[in-house]
Amino acid sequence: NSATGRPDALMAEIPTVLVDQLTPGSGCREGGDTCDFGFPVMNRPHGVAQLLAKMGRGEVPQIVEDYILITETDHVFLRPLPNRATPDRPVCYPFGYMKAEAPELRPIVSRCGFD
Repeated sequence: NSATGRPDALMAEIPTVLVDQLTPGSGCREGGDTCDFGFPVMNRPHGVAQLLAKMGRGEVPQIVEDYILITETDHVFLRPLPNRATPDRPVCYPFGYMKAEAPELRPIVSRCGFD
């Protein structure tokens, strides 16, 4: 997702689904799924949720892979990554600076069942 949400030249090379960006700013209080509460990385899970919704509506093809790697666009991999996930256990990297306890993020975090 991006502020413009427009196709780019790489879409012909990389399978891409365009999604809407959340409204930026800590002052937006309309609630729901429209505000990033001053935390722009909220666009990451919001984008994945939109992808899944579009697949559910048949707007984009279903993902048929057994595992999906979601990563940062500025990461560089120097070696192949080992797949430590299993069908019963997803794997993630713990970003210590992301605080799900922030009061303004509670409406979003609580919907994910992480309370």
